[in-house]
Amino acid sequence: MNKCLAGTQRAFTLIELMIAVAIIGILAAIAYPSYLSQVANSRRAEGASELLIVASEQERFYTAQYRYMASEN
Repeated sequence: MNKCLAGTQRAFTLIELMIAVAIIGILAAIAYPSYLSQVANSRRAEGASELLIVASEQERFYTAQYRYMASEN
């Protein structure tokens, strides 16, 4: 009887699933802080790029008008 059942068993055991979930959880716990760091670095780089664009536009305006643009408060 064991010979018949041995070839047809194709499911995962609960222990195997729990180990897989634990491994995925550990990997996620390691990767998530790195992901957040990369997102922050990307946002900083984008902000710096936008500030350079604004500075360039200010200098272009100064070259044409001999004054800097005033803020619109």
